[in-house]
This record gives sequence, C-alpha cells and structure tokens, in this order.
Amino acid sequence: MKTLINKVLAFATLLIASASFALAQTRTLEHEYSPFDGVVASNGFKVTIAQSDKYAAKLTVDDVLESYVQCYVKANVLYLSLDDKNIPKEVKKMYKGKNSPEPTLSAIVYLPILNSLTLNDDSQFFNTGTLSAENFSLFLNGTTAINNLNVVAKTALLSVAKNAKLTNANVRTEGNIAVAGDGKGLMTLEYAAENLDVNTAGSADLSINGAAEKVTVNSANSAKTLVSGDAKSLVVTGKGTIDASGLKVNEAKLNTNGATVRVSASKEIELDLGKGSEVEYDGDPTVKIVKIQSSSVTRK
Repeated sequence: MKTLINKVLAFATLLIASASFALAQTRTLEHEYSPFDGVVASNGFKVTIAQSDKYAAKLTVDDVLESYVQCYVKANVLYLSLDDKNIPKEVKKMYKGKNSPEPTLSAIVYLPILNSLTLNDDSQFFNTGTLSAENFSLFLNGTTAINNLNVVAKTALLSVAKNAKLTNANVRTEGNIAVAGDGKGLMTLEYAAENLDVNTAGSADLSINGAAEKVTVNSANSAKTLVSGDAKSLVVTGKGTIDASGLKVNEAKLNTNGATVRVSASKEIELDLGKGSEVEYDGDPTVKIVKIQSSSVTRK
C-alpha cells in the first residue's frame, strides 16, 4: 500500500511539474497582414503599438495557448483574441486558482496610423510615444486599462464602460473631442479641442482638464464629472454630480433635474432646474431664470 501511495504521489508531482513547465514555455509568432488602421483586443491580450510602414503583428504566447490564438484582419481591423470555446478544460484549469500564473498573451502591432482601438475583457494597452491619427476612437470595456496615452488627431472619441480605466491620457485635436463614461468607468484626461462633449451614466467617474470653445456635459444616474480649464461657454444637462467650478467660462446654461452642479461664469448663467437640483456658482454673472422647481441656488 505504501508503495502504491508513493507511486501516486510521484505521478501527481510529475503532472504538476509538466504543467508548470508547459506554462513556462512561450512561443513567438510573427505575421504580416493587409492594411489595417484599427485594433480590437480581447481575452487579456497586452498590446503595444509601434508605428511603422508595414502592417504586422509579433505575438508572444504560452505554448499551450498557441493553437487557440486568433489574429486576423477583417474590414481594415486587426483582431486579437483566443478561441475560448475550444480551449480544453485542463488547459483553463492551469490558469485558475489562487497562485495560478497569468497567461502570456502579448502583441506588438506595427502599422502607420492607428485610428481606432477597442479593448475588451481584461486586455491592456502600452504605448510610450505619441500616436498620430485622423479621427481617433477608443473603446474600453470590461476590466481593461490604459495608463499613459498620448494622441494627436483631427477628432477623437474616448469611451470607458463597466470597470475600464483610462488614466494619464493626453489628447490634442483640431476639432471636437467626445467623451463617454458608463458603469464604473474611470477616466483622467488632459485635452485641447475646439469643442468638448461629455456624456456620463451609471457611476462613472471622469476628471477632465483642458481648453475648448464650448464644453457640453450630459450626465445621468450617479455619475461624477469634474471639468476644469478654460472655455467660452458651458452647457450642463441631466442629473448626477458635475463640478465645473474650476472651468472658467463666460456663459453657462444649466438644464438639470436632480443634479448637483458647481459652476464659475463671468457673464451669464441661465437656470432651468427641475426637482432636487442644487447649484452653486461663483463670480458676478447675470442670472437668467427659466425655471427653478424645488431646487436651491447658492452664490459662493
């Protein structure tokens, strides 16, 4: 009996060692593709962009996952993901548990111009340089994260949803920047644009600083929006918490219902307030009242 137990233990140890060895082995794959200007990454891929004249991707993945890696171009977009449905349960178990390793799934993507980037699941993006684009769009979903993003473009669209995080972002455009936050999305952004359009919902938390001609904030649910810098005019609609006390504007128009708003306007404030709104303003503007219904207005 003792001999049998020892053999079983030895076999189990061998299996564990084999699994650990397999996970420790990685493989590098390189492919060239037809032209693309967008990237969609899922399943935890870690993506780095290298601006180049060629269209290619260099992947580093665990040996046990190589057969399930999907990397292809469709409609000018490069897709990076795993064929999760066909990965054997035994392989999936290797990455589960308290002390299990994270899968190695990294990609260096080579292309001249990146116009769109979408990250799903828990994918990440790394880039140390400045990205030049035409009309740039960024969509972060799931638990994705980007820390340190620099973009120069004609226009830009930035979106964070669910538990996604975009921090230390710096975006400069010739035209407009549209920003969207939903779920528990988090964003910190420095910007310069002709116009800034912010839409928030859920419990998103956005902190935005920069300069524009016009800033528009449409807020819903319990979202928090902090806007600072300089603009000629500000328009706020919806509910939630909007702190624009650090945004110096000439004119502000507030059309809210149950929102908490702080503003700083030098010339005029127009108030159209539904039930439960709280407004605090500073400066010495002319106050134009359209409607104030069961709301409070306080001069700081």
